[in-house]
Amino acid sequence: MGWKPRASSTALHFAQFSLEYWSFSESSMYLTQKNQIRGLEVREFKALQELCRLSKNLYNVGLYSVRQFFFAESRYLRYESNYHQCKGNENYKLLNTDIAQQTLKVVDRYFPLLF
Repeated sequence: MGWKPRASSTALHFAQFSLEYWSFSESSMYLTQKNQIRGLEVREFKALQELCRLSKNLYNVGLYSVRQFFFAESRYLRYESNYHQCKGNENYKLLNTDIAQQTLKVVDRYFPLLF
Protein backbone atom coordinates (compact mmCIF):
# COMPACT_ATOMS: atom_id res chain seq x y z
CA MET A 1 0.00 0.00 0.00
CA GLY A 2 1.37 3.41 -0.85
CA TRP A 3 0.07 6.93 -0.56
CA LYS A 4 1.46 10.34 -1.36
CA PRO A 5 -0.12 13.24 0.50
CA ARG A 6 0.47 16.81 -0.59
CA ALA A 7 0.34 18.93 2.53
CA SER A 8 -0.38 22.63 2.83
CA SER A 9 0.21 24.62 5.96
CA THR A 10 -3.20 23.75 7.45
CA ALA A 11 -4.61 20.63 5.83
CA LEU A 12 -3.92 17.79 3.49
CA HIS A 13 -5.67 18.48 0.22
CA PHE A 14 -4.86 15.27 -1.56
CA ALA A 15 -4.17 11.69 -0.58
CA GLN A 16 -3.80 8.75 -2.92
CA PHE A 17 -4.09 5.17 -1.76
CA SER A 18 -3.02 2.23 -3.87
CA LEU A 19 -4.76 -0.99 -2.90
CA GLU A 20 -3.64 -4.23 -4.48
CA TYR A 21 -6.05 -7.09 -5.01
CA TRP A 22 -4.39 -10.25 -6.20
CA SER A 23 -6.03 -12.39 -8.83
CA PHE A 24 -4.55 -15.85 -9.26
CA SER A 25 -5.62 -16.75 -12.76
CA GLU A 26 -3.33 -18.48 -15.20
CA SER A 27 -2.58 -15.46 -17.38
CA SER A 28 -2.62 -12.49 -15.01
CA MET A 29 -1.67 -12.19 -11.39
CA TYR A 30 -2.68 -8.77 -10.14
CA LEU A 31 -5.05 -5.85 -10.44
CA THR A 32 -4.52 -2.46 -8.84
CA GLN A 33 -7.19 -0.07 -7.66
CA LYS A 34 -6.39 3.53 -6.75
CA ASN A 35 -8.71 5.70 -4.71
CA GLN A 36 -8.21 9.45 -4.46
CA ILE A 37 -9.48 11.12 -1.32
CA ARG A 38 -9.51 14.91 -1.37
CA GLY A 39 -9.97 17.56 1.26
CA LEU A 40 -8.88 15.64 4.34
CA GLU A 41 -7.87 17.46 7.46
CA VAL A 42 -4.63 16.41 9.09
CA ARG A 43 -6.36 14.51 11.92
CA GLU A 44 -8.60 12.67 9.42
CA PHE A 45 -5.59 11.68 7.34
CA LYS A 46 -3.71 10.47 10.44
CA ALA A 47 -6.74 8.41 11.54
CA LEU A 48 -7.04 6.84 8.09
CA GLN A 49 -3.30 6.17 8.02
CA GLU A 50 -3.49 4.44 11.42
CA LEU A 51 -6.45 2.26 10.36
CA CYS A 52 -4.61 1.19 7.21
CA ARG A 53 -1.52 0.32 9.24
CA LEU A 54 -3.51 -1.73 11.76
CA SER A 55 -5.34 -3.57 8.99
CA LYS A 56 -2.05 -4.34 7.21
CA ASN A 57 -0.52 -5.61 10.43
CA LEU A 58 -3.53 -7.81 11.19
CA TYR A 59 -3.43 -9.23 7.66
CA ASN A 60 0.23 -10.14 8.19
CA VAL A 61 -0.56 -11.74 11.58
CA GLY A 62 -3.37 -13.79 10.04
CA LEU A 63 -1.24 -14.85 7.09
CA TYR A 64 1.61 -15.80 9.40
CA SER A 65 -0.73 -17.96 11.51
CA VAL A 66 -2.09 -19.75 8.44
CA ARG A 67 1.39 -20.35 7.01
CA GLN A 68 2.85 -21.64 10.27
CA PHE A 69 -0.09 -24.00 10.75
CA PHE A 70 0.29 -25.25 7.18
CA PHE A 71 4.02 -25.88 7.60
CA ALA A 72 3.49 -27.70 10.90
CA GLU A 73 0.34 -29.70 10.10
CA SER A 74 0.27 -29.80 6.27
CA ARG A 75 -3.35 -28.64 6.49
CA TYR A 76 -5.08 -25.32 5.91
CA LEU A 77 -6.11 -23.21 8.92
CA ARG A 78 -9.65 -22.02 8.21
CA TYR A 79 -11.02 -18.60 9.11
CA GLU A 80 -12.90 -19.84 12.17
CA SER A 81 -9.74 -21.22 13.80
CA ASN A 82 -7.54 -18.37 12.61
CA TYR A 83 -10.01 -15.87 14.10
CA HIS A 84 -9.63 -17.41 17.56
CA GLN A 85 -5.84 -17.25 17.29
CA CYS A 86 -5.75 -13.65 16.07
CA LYS A 87 -8.46 -12.04 18.19
CA GLY A 88 -6.01 -11.64 21.08
CA ASN A 89 -3.63 -9.62 18.89
CA GLU A 90 -3.31 -5.90 19.66
CA ASN A 91 -4.08 -4.96 16.04
CA TYR A 92 -7.38 -6.85 16.21
CA LYS A 93 -8.32 -5.14 19.46
CA LEU A 94 -7.60 -1.65 18.11
CA LEU A 95 -9.67 -2.11 14.94
CA ASN A 96 -13.45 -2.23 14.85
CA THR A 97 -14.59 -5.84 15.02
CA ASP A 98 -16.20 -5.84 11.57
CA ILE A 99 -13.08 -4.40 9.93
CA ALA A 100 -10.84 -6.89 11.72
CA GLN A 101 -13.03 -9.84 10.74
CA GLN A 102 -13.15 -8.74 7.11
CA THR A 103 -9.36 -8.44 7.10
CA LEU A 104 -9.02 -12.03 8.34
CA LYS A 105 -11.60 -13.18 5.77
CA VAL A 106 -9.38 -11.75 3.02
CA VAL A 107 -6.60 -14.04 4.27
CA ASP A 108 -9.06 -16.94 4.20
CA ARG A 109 -10.18 -16.06 0.68
CA TYR A 110 -6.75 -15.80 -0.95
CA PHE A 111 -4.45 -18.26 0.82
CA PRO A 112 -6.18 -21.43 -0.50
CA LEU A 113 -5.61 -20.20 -4.06
CA LEU A 114 -1.90 -20.88 -3.59
CA PHE A 115 -2.47 -24.65 -3.40
